[in-house]
Amino acid sequence: MEKEKENGEIFLFTKIHINEIENPLPGYIIFLEGLSIFSFDETVQLSEKEISDYIYVSGLSICINNIRTYLTNTTSSYPFGKYQLPAIDVGELHKDKAKIEKKKSKK
Repeated sequence: MEKEKENGEIFLFTKIHINEIENPLPGYIIFLEGLSIFSFDETVQLSEKEISDYIYVSGLSICINNIRTYLTNTTSSYPFGKYQLPAIDVGELHKDKAKIEKKKSKK
């Protein structure tokens, strides 16, 4: 997940990798990217923390749900049948990403 800001719009890039290992089991190998664009009503006063919370919790949940729907619809006509992305705990996802970033910064 990445965020960029331009002209009051916030771009949220979401990537999902499924079964990308050296010797994958039979089934789907999926790399999927999504882009969502969010903006806020300029008449509403929001702090940077509130905007960040909306984007990183609600916005990310919206992105994941859109990817889930797209993935299910796309795979429904293929030999392995429709793939349904399991539920994702956004809070846990943020913790995991923070741990990865912390390890990267120590190197």
